[in-house]
Formats: sequence, structure tokens, C-alpha cells
Amino acid sequence: MQRARKLLEQGEVLEASGPLLFFLNQNQALTVDKKVLETFAQLDDVDILGALKNWQFHPDFVLSKMCRMLLNRRLLHVKIKKRPPEQQKMNEKLDEIIQKYDLSEEEALNFVFQGEISNKAYNQKKQAIYILKKSGKISDVLKESDQLSLKALSTTVTKYYSCYPKEAV
Repeated sequence: MQRARKLLEQGEVLEASGPLLFFLNQNQALTVDKKVLETFAQLDDVDILGALKNWQFHPDFVLSKMCRMLLNRRLLHVKIKKRPPEQQKMNEKLDEIIQKYDLSEEEALNFVFQGEISNKAYNQKKQAIYILKKSGKISDVLKESDQLSLKALSTTVTKYYSCYPKEAV
């Protein structure tokens, strides 16, 4: 969708449903009003699948290749590790894609990228869990359970991911 939006901003014509094109053509945050809500309610997975099926034949290599990859279930390889990926390996994978398909670095970054994700299983301030006792009293789960296990759940865990084609795109 990001690639489609970028192409639309550059003046390319893309075939898609009216509701999908409405949202793809928005360059800024929308004020949610009745029209926006009605248009959003018209969107569903058929709009996305229809667009992917059309865009797989678009002359833009990046858009068409990504659509074919999704439709043919040839998704990017995703590695999740405790440490960030080695930059040299990522650069090698990026260079491989650039050279194989004569892409700019910006275009190749659609196929080779990295980032980090974090998760906190339990956040007492945002998602407090309460227990209703037989007496009718409500108590915080921290007071009623093994605090060591909840401390572990309250710790933010950060992992690093890298994505790239399983074989040369």
C-alpha cells in the first residue's frame, strides 16, 4: 500500500476500488466525519485482493513484484533475534537485489529491511488485571499472585527483525 500511495503521489494511475483509492490518495490525517466513516465501512479484503490482482501487472517493478509475491505466497524471509542483524549481511542482501534487478537503493529497500519490535505482556498502569473475590471485593492480581512471575511479564522485551527474499526476488 505504501508503494501504491507513492506511485499515486507521482501521478501514476492505479486501478482499485473507489474506497481504497480514496484512502490511498490521502496525504494527511483525515478528519473523521460521516463521509469518511461510510467510505471506510465500504472497504474489505476484496478491495485489497482485487487491487493486488490488478497491480501484479503494473509496469512498476516494485509494485508488481510485491503483489505477485503476496498472491503466490512467496513472502519475505523474516528472522527475529535478540541482537540487531549484522549490517554487512543486510548490505550484501540489499546490493544483491539492486544489482539483479537494476533498482535504486530506495526501491530495493522494499525487499530488504530491518527494525525492532518490543512487547510488554503486562502493564499494570494500562492493563491492570483485577480479580473478583467471593466476598465481592475487587483486588489487583499483583496482590493475589506470585509477584515474581508478574515482574517477568511486566518487563519489556525487545527483539530485532530482518526481512529479505528467501531467494533472489
